[in-house]
Amino acid sequence: MSEDQFDVKAATKALEDVNKAFDAFTKKTDQQFEELRKNGVADPIITEEVAKIREEVKANQAILTEYALAQKRSERVVTDATGNAVDLDQKAFEWADKLAKKRGERATKYTAKELAEYSQVFVKMMRRGEQALSAEEYKALSVGSDADGGYAVMPDLSGRMIKQEYTTSPMRAYASVQVIGTDALKGVYDNDEAEIFWEGETETPQVGATPQLGEWRIPVREMRTLLKATQQSLDDASIDLEAWLATKGREKMGRAENATFVSGDGVGRPRGFLTYPDGSDLTNSVKRFFTGVSGDFAAAPAGVDKLRLMMADLKPAYRGNSNWFMNRTTEGEVMVLKDSDGRPLWQPSTSAGTPSSLMGRSVAIFDDMPNTDAGALAIAYGDMRAAYQIVDRESVSILRDPFMYKPFVGFYMRKRVGGDLVNGEALKLLSFSAS
Repeated sequence: MSEDQFDVKAATKALEDVNKAFDAFTKKTDQQFEELRKNGVADPIITEEVAKIREEVKANQAILTEYALAQKRSERVVTDATGNAVDLDQKAFEWADKLAKKRGERATKYTAKELAEYSQVFVKMMRRGEQALSAEEYKALSVGSDADGGYAVMPDLSGRMIKQEYTTSPMRAYASVQVIGTDALKGVYDNDEAEIFWEGETETPQVGATPQLGEWRIPVREMRTLLKATQQSLDDASIDLEAWLATKGREKMGRAENATFVSGDGVGRPRGFLTYPDGSDLTNSVKRFFTGVSGDFAAAPAGVDKLRLMMADLKPAYRGNSNWFMNRTTEGEVMVLKDSDGRPLWQPSTSAGTPSSLMGRSVAIFDDMPNTDAGALAIAYGDMRAAYQIVDRESVSILRDPFMYKPFVGFYMRKRVGGDLVNGEALKLLSFSAS
């Protein structure tokens, strides 16, 4: 059975389980709501049952979330400069052409089959070094040679996301991603208005203030890591070494970049969308809403109203691609929210490949976002693709060093990537504080 078949089977079962559990969850929370209404306090046995069912729903929902992200990723095999999806041969060609340009050359043709051959030779080079390659193998490897030394790790042609990214924040599935060939991406923003006057027919026209355009700039930053293995283990390894090394490096770098896209300080790394102040300036602030209670939602219906206000405040242009963003713990708290009539706001997935929803909009799990602690910005809502821009300069590259770390062989890995907020009005944040 293939991994894709397993994913579908697991997701289908999780969907059945989460809907059964949610039905039981709804009935128990109705009882809890009625107990609170009558007696002012809930039956502890019912409360315990609600908590147990909620954990069951969360566990199955996590499977559905991973499956939905895998589906989303497969629909966008790669994102080019215009944001369009391309086929595997096109993806392989763009990878080869980008590396060729760094050497002052151009690729003419390069297919997914040739990239698979490169992958096989890459494994041999990692194990035994360049001296062990034949002339034909060295030729196959040369397409991935890095201008700064070393060889580039090939892109993942399966279209699947690295698993560890599911447990952080899959920003690349929601934000805008662009590949560039320079050290920064620049753009223009319009955050100003023309000045007008009401005047009589014979009055001399007044000179109004001319609106100004601004510029935003996202520099690329560099991530590095060093992995080591003994030559003996490389000689005797029975695993797919290329996949193992690439996965280890991508896992570490994936977690690091995901965290900075959410809360990075922008000093030598990308700046996260949670770090901007409350305000209405297009590129330098994000509007905040407040729960009115430190570290919690306000009692119904006030707590629910804050979420509705966030939705209503988002301009129509951004609503079609809007989502909720929160971590798994916060989602668990949102599950029990009800309106004044006792109806739940959160709904489980209705089919495999679709995420859960809150008031009709999808919930994206970003585990790098904080819990609902006092003052925490634990929930975001809006169009992340319009709000946040990720910039890719180079994919992961590897330099093999058999000398510096004897008896180990060192594998120096690096990646250049940037990210920043470009449109704050496309996003809203909820602060768990009084004001």
